[in-house]
Amino acid sequence: MPRCGSVAIVKKGKTRNGEQRDLCRDYGRTFSCFTDRILGASKLLREARMAYAERFVLMLPLRECADRCGVCLRIAYTMRYRLI
Repeated sequence: MPRCGSVAIVKKGKTRNGEQRDLCRDYGRTFSCFTDRILGASKLLREARMAYAERFVLMLPLRECADRCGVCLRIAYTMRYRLI
C-alpha cells in the first residue's frame, strides 16, 4: 500500500532483485512491498537480508554474522541497528 492510501495502483515492472514494483496512479510514485519496512532501503538481496536476520535471532557475534552472510562489518552493524 502506498503512503498516500490510494487504491489506484497498477503493476510497474520489477526491481533489480526481481520483486514486483507498483505505481500509484494518483501521485505517480512507485513502491514495492518492502517500501517503508525495516530493511527496505537495503540494496542487498532478499536472501542475504533473511540470512542475516536468522543469525541475528541466534545472537551470533557481529563479525560472525558478517562473515557468514558475506557482507562487510559496517553493513552488518547497520543491519543490526535497523533490526533493533
